[in-house]
Amino acid sequence: ALSILLLVAVCLVLVDAAYGRRRPPAEEENKEKCERAFPRRENRLRCKYICKGWPFRRANEDDGTVCNKRKGTEGRCVNGRCVTDKTKWRTEQPGTESTWTTPGARWETSEPSVPSTGV
Repeated sequence: ALSILLLVAVCLVLVDAAYGRRRPPAEEENKEKCERAFPRRENRLRCKYICKGWPFRRANEDDGTVCNKRKGTEGRCVNGRCVTDKTKWRTEQPGTESTWTTPGARWETSEPSVPSTGV
């Protein structure tokens, strides 16, 4: 009897976890930044972070944030990915001026931008 009760409890936890990961379409469309679950660590720069609260979800860092690839190569976050190719750092439309400023780093350009290729 105890094993059946334990099996039912495990099944309920799995069902709850599966439904917790599905967000309604209205929430998916809302692109507001969520609050970080943990403070940002400068020595481990990634382009995604874990949001506070339930269900567990991740959000992208702002485009232009300095990031590091695995081999220590510096790049910039573009659409949630760390891009090291400087020609793909720009996300503005052609002919616009962009300035990205992040704590401890600064990158500026006045040259014509190349549209993002969805990297």
